[in-house]
Amino acid sequence: MESHEFDVNVIDTSGTVFAFRVIRDGLPLQVDDEACMAPLMERISRAYAEDGYRYRLAVDEILREAGSHEP
Repeated sequence: MESHEFDVNVIDTSGTVFAFRVIRDGLPLQVDDEACMAPLMERISRAYAEDGYRYRLAVDEILREAGSHEP
């Protein structure tokens, strides 16, 4: 019997950045309720619009901090 590796992810919408990346870059394999998909995508997109900027600022600051500690 042949086997194949694959990833299965359930979107935890509390993690806005991850959920947005799944919607932006991913392809859902199964959607149990199509009527819920559009409102979910809209809610995640709006949350990312609010949180994404602050997230990028925080990541940039962390990278600057890490770079300033290099020998």
